[in-house]
Amino acid sequence: MKRTHVTTSPSHFGLDRLDQLLAPSSPRAVVYLQGNPGTGRDSFAIHFANSCNGQGDVLWIGIHASTPNLPRAQNDWWNEAQESGRLHFHEIDSITTSPARLTTKLRQLINAQTFARAIVFNADLLALTGDQTLCLSLIQMLRRSVPLSLLVGTLPHIGGELDLTPPAFVALADCLLATRIALPAGSGLKLDVIKSPSPDHGLPPTLHYEVDDEGVKFLPSPVPADDSDSNGTMYSPQGFPPPIITPRKYVVMPEMFYMDSDEERLLASRLDEINAGHSDKQFVMPDSRSSTSIDYNNRIEEFKLGRRQWDFFVVDAYRLGEMVDRNLIWPLGEWLTEEWRNKYLPVALDQCTIDGQIWGLPHWINPGVMLYRPDLLARHGMQPPKLSSELVEQCLFLQKREKNSDFAGCVFAGAQFEALTCTFLEFLWNSGGEVYDDALRPILSETAGVEALRFMVDLIYRHGIAPNITPDLNEAQTTSIFLDGGAAFVRNWPQVLARREGAAALRNGRIAMAPFPTTSADMAPTSILGGFCYVIPRHVKSPETMMRFYTDFYSDDTISELAVRGWACSPFKTAYADKHVLRLRPWYAQMHELLNATRTRKSIPHYRDLTRLVRREVNLALRQMKSPEGALSTIVTELQHGLARQERGMRLQKVLDHIRTHLHEDITRDGMAALVRLSPSYFSTLFSETVGCSFARYVNERRIEKARQLLETSELTIAEVSERVGYTDHSYFCHVFRETTQMPPTQYRLQALSRTSHH
Repeated sequence: MKRTHVTTSPSHFGLDRLDQLLAPSSPRAVVYLQGNPGTGRDSFAIHFANSCNGQGDVLWIGIHASTPNLPRAQNDWWNEAQESGRLHFHEIDSITTSPARLTTKLRQLINAQTFARAIVFNADLLALTGDQTLCLSLIQMLRRSVPLSLLVGTLPHIGGELDLTPPAFVALADCLLATRIALPAGSGLKLDVIKSPSPDHGLPPTLHYEVDDEGVKFLPSPVPADDSDSNGTMYSPQGFPPPIITPRKYVVMPEMFYMDSDEERLLASRLDEINAGHSDKQFVMPDSRSSTSIDYNNRIEEFKLGRRQWDFFVVDAYRLGEMVDRNLIWPLGEWLTEEWRNKYLPVALDQCTIDGQIWGLPHWINPGVMLYRPDLLARHGMQPPKLSSELVEQCLFLQKREKNSDFAGCVFAGAQFEALTCTFLEFLWNSGGEVYDDALRPILSETAGVEALRFMVDLIYRHGIAPNITPDLNEAQTTSIFLDGGAAFVRNWPQVLARREGAAALRNGRIAMAPFPTTSADMAPTSILGGFCYVIPRHVKSPETMMRFYTDFYSDDTISELAVRGWACSPFKTAYADKHVLRLRPWYAQMHELLNATRTRKSIPHYRDLTRLVRREVNLALRQMKSPEGALSTIVTELQHGLARQERGMRLQKVLDHIRTHLHEDITRDGMAALVRLSPSYFSTLFSETVGCSFARYVNERRIEKARQLLETSELTIAEVSERVGYTDHSYFCHVFRETTQMPPTQYRLQALSRTSHH
């Protein structure tokens, strides 16, 4: 690795060397770690501050833990800089000051004026508080406002040996890595540890670390300052200690919660194999994993709120849209090679793609299916029903023949979970209905939709072939009822066949799967495609590292083993031609037929809004608390309102963008109303309700805001500024400016110039 920034020890090379090494060109993200007691640590820190002085004022923030820890070395520059006001010195007790107060105090300091550089002395004490969130927030706040250097205190000794990885040092490095996303592209994060150790340590005067996306690495030696070796050759002086690497731990969740002991052992063994080949990083699974879908969903919600810091984990594919909208995950197309894209079934990769960009890596796929009892049907000479009417007839017939009074003909999940949306959509599509027409108008409440929902209700109350508790059943409960022999049919997923009980029932001829029945013989059955995918969160600074983990993890043998041990259907093509897989999971042979008759959830516009409404309204209909017509009418009405709000938002955004880029032109209410095809009166009402002020006030505020910027940064005359922001009447501009800023434009400019010259 080519080293372009080399730091030397002040005690060894002299302070004058620092003037060029620590000058304005020094990287923002450099951490300087220096000093054994008595080796000039404070002197160096003060000299560093002095080297920044020519750039402007310096903000010095001294962190201490209960006992003040001021730099002891005093010199003429320190005293003179404090007296002149060029050095702004503040001390903060990281132990007794509350995190909120500490953050507020630093924010006030930064907002008070402009600094050439901020120096945090003894910054490692922030990390020692144990509150990495606090440390992270402070570093982020400072970095956004001013070039920042962190001066970290003395390295400790353990048993007479120099400890190169003290906890505070590693914790601080982790925080720096977490903030790196805010740095300019290509800025890098280099950590040069400046030491003045006593000779008996046998160490060179300067230790060099690289902080990259894989952790904190101790380098054998730097490239000399005058080195031109393009290959970045490292030179190892005699007697230098061997490299010490602090592994970067990545928390990965290669499975969600449907994981038996065999699969868990397989995953753990695979992680051990990968970790064995990497001494600089380590991949670990979370300390605890979800045991239920409810717990898993709660954890995903915690991740969206920033409370879970997994580096690589599994999400339901329908959540991708929201995570993309909220900028929570990385796009992955850049790192997914054509070779890997060709490994997937097209439908698996398609559900991970949004607007042409790949955001997830396929993990499992699941087409909705009807599972049935082939032994019961064969006993009475029946074939799986292809029509909805045949399903009712067979269920009624089997109920009469079964002596168990609790036997249900068919079961499906009716509780308020996303599975209810999937079930309802399959009833809808197989009744000839759609959610929207070609113009994206909701049409659920038309005949086909009403008949589909009424059929679901009739299965419970009219025909009595679905249990009365259906509105409270989730997928896991319907699976248990079916596998326990309590039903002849269940709407579910092939994952049921992957369970131990399902696999045993399959071997005994007590379970099989078929396409969903339709209402008409000339209608092709359709089911929804479920699936899960891996995502890489935005807090991961090296998504390519996680991509390498993924491609290493999924060896050909792992793909095959997971296909026979996993809880759902593999997204990889090879699994469906693998004789080992087909022998142990013969139902894979049916999957191509079923997958070709699926529709992805992402193909349904506004799916998140739809599923929220379906879960509520369809569940009410299943409880007979609303009629099918009433429930679907409510869904349609709220979808229409949501679409209208979205349309209004898009129109207003168009207006705001136009105002921002055309301030120099005549901007009228009627003109903007015409731009977005609204009546002037309705436009005024909509604008004020949405933006929070009148149209005229908003335009004036934006114009004055732009005028203030021009007065501060340009040499334009007041009249020219007035014209640039759309005021043809110079006197009126001055009047509006005075009303807004409480001073005329000329005085505002003078004050701005005064502030600039002071700094």
